[in-house]
Amino acid sequence: PYTAAITVSDPDFGDGHRYALLQAPAGVFINARTGLIGYALAQLQRGTYTIEVSATDLRGAVARKTLSLRAVRD
Repeated sequence: PYTAAITVSDPDFGDGHRYALLQAPAGVFINARTGLIGYALAQLQRGTYTIEVSATDLRGAVARKTLSLRAVRD
């Protein structure tokens, strides 16, 4: 499996965040508390996928990021 961490920078020191996938292929997941994204390569066909992630802080501010994931096989 593959994992990557989503991080945020927030001027409100100590603010907690909730992470969510807004767009992702089946088999991709995110830990709502840590922002850790993962997938099992066996679940994805070869190709390039768009993933959109959001992070919401305790005050309701939202940031979104679009990522590109390229799945390849040896």
